[in-house]
Amino acid sequence: MLKSYRSVKIIFIVISLCLSLATLVLLLLYSFPYRIVVDEKQVLSDTRFNIYMDVDNDGISEIITPYIHQLTDLTYITLNSAELKNDIGAYHLKRKISKNSQHFFDDYNGDKIRDLIIYTINMDTLFVSILDVKKEHEYIDELPLIVRTPLFNKQWDLDRVRGNLYDFDNDGRLELLTYIQTAHSVPMRGFIIYDFEENKITSQFLTAQAVTNYYISDFNNDSNAEILYTTTAPGNFDKNLRHNDWETRFMILNSKLELIYESEVFGGYPSSTGLSIIDIENEPRIFLTVHQNNKDEGASFIALNNNLEELNKVTFPEDVQSVSCFVFKDKNKEILLAVINKKETKILRIYDKNLQILKEKEFDGSLIISTKSYFLNNDDKLYFIGGMDDNLFIMNTELELLALDEIPAEVIDDDYYLSIGYANNTNHFLTRKNNIQTYSHLERSFIHSYIIPISMLSFPVFYFLLLFFNSIVHYVKKYSDSLKYLINQENNNVILIDHEGILKEYNPQIISRLSFDNNESGDSILTKIPKNTVLHRLAYDAIHNRINKPISEPVYNELGISEGELTVTPLKSMLGYVYAYLIRFEDRTKVIQHERNLIWASTAQKIAHDIKTPLSIIQLNLSSLKARIEQEFFVKKRDYFSDIEMIQDEIKRITRLTKDFLKFSNLEKPNFQAVELKEIIESTKNNFSSYFGNGISIEIDIGKNAEYILADPNQIEQLLQIFIENAIDALNGNGTIRIKTELVINFNNLSKESVCICISDNGSGIEEERVARIFEPYFTTKIEGTGLGLAIANKIAMDNKGRVEVESEPGKGTIFKVIFPKFTF
Repeated sequence: MLKSYRSVKIIFIVISLCLSLATLVLLLLYSFPYRIVVDEKQVLSDTRFNIYMDVDNDGISEIITPYIHQLTDLTYITLNSAELKNDIGAYHLKRKISKNSQHFFDDYNGDKIRDLIIYTINMDTLFVSILDVKKEHEYIDELPLIVRTPLFNKQWDLDRVRGNLYDFDNDGRLELLTYIQTAHSVPMRGFIIYDFEENKITSQFLTAQAVTNYYISDFNNDSNAEILYTTTAPGNFDKNLRHNDWETRFMILNSKLELIYESEVFGGYPSSTGLSIIDIENEPRIFLTVHQNNKDEGASFIALNNNLEELNKVTFPEDVQSVSCFVFKDKNKEILLAVINKKETKILRIYDKNLQILKEKEFDGSLIISTKSYFLNNDDKLYFIGGMDDNLFIMNTELELLALDEIPAEVIDDDYYLSIGYANNTNHFLTRKNNIQTYSHLERSFIHSYIIPISMLSFPVFYFLLLFFNSIVHYVKKYSDSLKYLINQENNNVILIDHEGILKEYNPQIISRLSFDNNESGDSILTKIPKNTVLHRLAYDAIHNRINKPISEPVYNELGISEGELTVTPLKSMLGYVYAYLIRFEDRTKVIQHERNLIWASTAQKIAHDIKTPLSIIQLNLSSLKARIEQEFFVKKRDYFSDIEMIQDEIKRITRLTKDFLKFSNLEKPNFQAVELKEIIESTKNNFSSYFGNGISIEIDIGKNAEYILADPNQIEQLLQIFIENAIDALNGNGTIRIKTELVINFNNLSKESVCICISDNGSGIEEERVARIFEPYFTTKIEGTGLGLAIANKIAMDNKGRVEVESEPGKGTIFKVIFPKFTF
């Protein structure tokens, strides 16, 4: 045993060393708190591409895949689960769309399902369609919005078409706001509002300005939505136009698309202006990013309140080539993330709402930041995702790199976004550029600090954890196995000893069976049992020879008769070494007694048959003798007849007793099946038809849902015959027998129903002191009764999983209730 335990310790040391080395390798590989894993990389085509969106708001995005059939030129849309990657729906469209088709998602009909709004174009017309991809329903199919006129350029730039659904009239109806911007030197730019109910454009604002971005907001708290937008200056249109694309401005339109505010000119060609809006203390605050390449002051940040008053301004030095600003909320705190591009370096800077610098970090090489922020770990902490050279990175608001993984250069673009949410505790997101789309997820890494100390410390931790775990398993397994065995085998005699033979537990029944010394546990079992016994021999063999398999030996009494079998079973730990022995004595005396009872029953049946045959002969000879005496003229022949008749009556009684005894001993196991009570009661009643009609009547009532029971039909017929025969005897030639079936509740198991068969009569009844004994064999109140009829009926009921109840009152009658399980088809 000691050698085995030392081997276990050596194994644990080796395992701990391996685990420590594995820990070191893992910490070296995962040098950041997170790592980005690419699950799938897809080349998009004009005929098949993916759109990711959580359309049903369950926290897991779906994949909407338009597929254009090459022959029919029709589009098929399949809806998949982004987590499971299996089809959950499909839809057939009547038109062709491509990956360049502009789209957005919004709840069109108020059913809390995001609908897909798609813009499509041909050479002359801009169309919009609204689809419910979840319910496979099309609300609007290719509705024409605006037609190109001959003055417009032939080229339509669908990438510059944007849309929103909004209730501009505050009448509870959504309208479609669409921004259109064609490319190059064409004046087809501006906003239009389309009313779906009126089926027309209700407002429009056409301009030569090129819009960078816009927001819909009630910034002045007048309960009406305004459209705020900023412009860029590509320099394509006539400079003499009031609103041209040679200047950058900040503009505001009301809900009727009427101009209500225009700022001063921020800059000329080439320049640009950016816009962000966020609510601060329940009031909107506007942040403008102004960049002017041909002015000395360069780029700047400007913060405006809802009265368009300047609150703060930050001006950047001349060496700043461009600035991008994004506004986020982190734990109810507003922050601005600025990407500052210099000639040689890139700077990430965090500002507060008052444009005070909070954090700053400088990077070499190219740098791109997503326009969105994410809560990756469901911890209410804000994270940024971006690209740096050929790497994708995750960063927190402290500008600490949390993950940095190499991503193919072609997917690095400014269109990074999370789209799947928190599926299976992973954070999925999508990166895309041109025709390359990569589906990835973020995995949390192990501790990346203090790699060497943690690796060294892990060795003793792993070792003691293994020892502790082994001892716990040893303890739990030993006592759980022992307890389970003792409970399951409570009719047997059990002793539990450890591997050294120390007594731990034992069943008290074993004391009288195996000459077991009744002392307290804790001593060696070999000191508690006499030598030269089976128990001592097996216990000694198990302890000293360390048996690994069960051993057993029969046990005999003083007369040499087998009483059972003694077995010693080793109990092993998870590692295979023996920690205890279970000694079990299987008592076979009840089995032997049962076998003897079967032999006696068979012998009794044979004796009954042997008695029955000579009784028949005696009965026949007595009848013959009586006939012969009748023919002779004896003076006292009547006296002879009286003696002969008395002998015949006794022989008849012995014959009936023999028949009933044979019935009682020959009852076989029931053949359970569905028994139709109406049919079997009618059949049994016909056997007694000669008794009915002359003072005795019978009534049968089969209750609803109480037509069938689960029992042996032949035995049930025998049971009914016994009860009807007893009722006829109790009526003495006058009265009524009623047989009724009804459904009853099984209070021991409410889920199972039972059927009660009531056999009642209005006869003489039974005294109370005799009711308790009527089912005892050979107990009878009849002069010629054998006392086995009701005993047989009670045994039939029990064998068929039923029971018999009796109610009786002298002078009023008796009711027998036989309850059986209901049969359900």
